Amino acid sequence: MIRVALARAVQRHGAREGTIAACGALKWALGYSSPLNERENDKKEKLMPIGKVKWYDLERGFGFVSNPGEEDCFLPKSVLPEGIDDLYPGQRIEFDFVAGRKGPQVLRMEVLDPPKHKVHKYSADQLGSMVADLVTLLETTVQPGLAAGRYPEKKVGRQVAEILRVVATELDA
Repeated sequence: MIRVALARAVQRHGAREGTIAACGALKWALGYSSPLNERENDKKEKLMPIGKVKWYDLERGFGFVSNPGEEDCFLPKSVLPEGIDDLYPGQRIEFDFVAGRKGPQVLRMEVLDPPKHKVHKYSADQLGSMVADLVTLLETTVQPGLAAGRYPEKKVGRQVAEILRVVATELDA
């Protein structure tokens, strides 16, 4: 049955048996696709892979993106589309890549997910109060010990570091 369909398809489309055209003709003869669908499928096969940003450091100007079924790809700042300055972890991108000396490298990309809009958690008045309290805490608790040549206790150091992170995150938003 398949042999007969292949022979008919080869005769109809003028393709030699065993060629790619013969395979397409056979699929068409068996009703799996039409020549029009084949052209559409060829376009789909040429699509770039879709991956997710693993991490991206704006200051260093590079990051890495996961490549489904392959090794992670290096993502330099130079391939970011115009108007895109930063990427966030988990953001989906479509990209082309090439094997470089140190592994795969993204050549061009298109961002699929919109950028995250950072939202302020605290009002300006609340943040101003937090900064004033932080300065007071640093001047009364941390600075005297450092001036005497001692680091603060671990518990105090962790608490101050956590407050600094919250303020820094809010200022960066």
